[in-house]
Amino acid sequence: MTRIYRILSLDGGPSTIGYLRLLRVIEERRPGFLDKADLLTGSSDGAWAALFLASRPPGTSGLDALNQCIAFNEHIANSLRLGPVGALRLLSGVVSAIDNHALVRELSELYGNSSDGQPHTMGTLHRDVCVVTYNLHLQPVKPGVRFIHNLARHGKADVPEMDQFGKPDLLLPAYDVALRSGAFPILMPARQGYLDGGLFANNPAMCGLTQALAYRETLGFGDLRDCVMLSTGADDGHVGSRILDWTVKKNLDLPWGWAPWLLVPWAPLMLLNAIMSASGRGVAFQAHQLLRERFLRLAPPMSAPFGREMLRFMAGQRRRLFVEADTVAANWAAGTADAETRPTLKSTLDWLDTVWFA
Repeated sequence: MTRIYRILSLDGGPSTIGYLRLLRVIEERRPGFLDKADLLTGSSDGAWAALFLASRPPGTSGLDALNQCIAFNEHIANSLRLGPVGALRLLSGVVSAIDNHALVRELSELYGNSSDGQPHTMGTLHRDVCVVTYNLHLQPVKPGVRFIHNLARHGKADVPEMDQFGKPDLLLPAYDVALRSGAFPILMPARQGYLDGGLFANNPAMCGLTQALAYRETLGFGDLRDCVMLSTGADDGHVGSRILDWTVKKNLDLPWGWAPWLLVPWAPLMLLNAIMSASGRGVAFQAHQLLRERFLRLAPPMSAPFGREMLRFMAGQRRRLFVEADTVAANWAAGTADAETRPTLKSTLDWLDTVWFA
């Protein structure tokens, strides 16, 4: 007999600050929501959050886990402040802006220890996790995307080639996996030859879904029809309008060089913004086509373009980001959110009641 398999997908980037607070609202209104999640899949900052939630001791309530995760997210965000030394490193263009040494110590402590007193490994985490990374040099396979997960603790994959790294993954420290998935080039150094998972999929929904399907027999569900997914992030529906604002007489041939794509004052790094938005929304479309009513995307519009959010983040304006995220969550909970913030809390709870808790 098969069962419903629930996946909670966590996007990377600054959106983590916002959607963790929305998930807390959900847990307050529907206690037990987080505990129902069978798999947490994340990329970059979303991977850090997924690994943290998976490291919480058994018996931790969903609300406590999310509150702790929000505090963890804020702490890490503050730790990544560039400062004068980081700014000089960034401007030099020779080394990454951030040195990982202090971050390694902090993450190893914040993720906690297993029963033997050692830092959590993927195999000792209390939840199933699938993390997206990009490997620069992987023998005997060519460089490329890599999913690091702990599903192999349940048994072998149904598709043998997808299980080639399953068991070694169980021995990797959780903090090391987080650094592998969050090693954004220029800002962070590569970790053991791995780069940020966002290079392949900042929205990891399809990554988690395909990996779960490979282990469906050992996980106890039948096929795609048994899968349910809540995907979280922040979608930018205004990339096109920002591009039009910079065009000459609305000329859409866009014969641009690097300056307009990267240095428009009101939408810096517009090219990166377009890439991130297109890939994230494209993955959500694919997942929705496969799962239909069993898929929900909870990704309210970003308060500012992705590039501006990143620059504010690096400049140390994190308190402002936290306050804005608290305001969005409060308005969403009160039913007074901006008209573009969809789905509403009511429709989200209705979906949870009829699909997630079914």
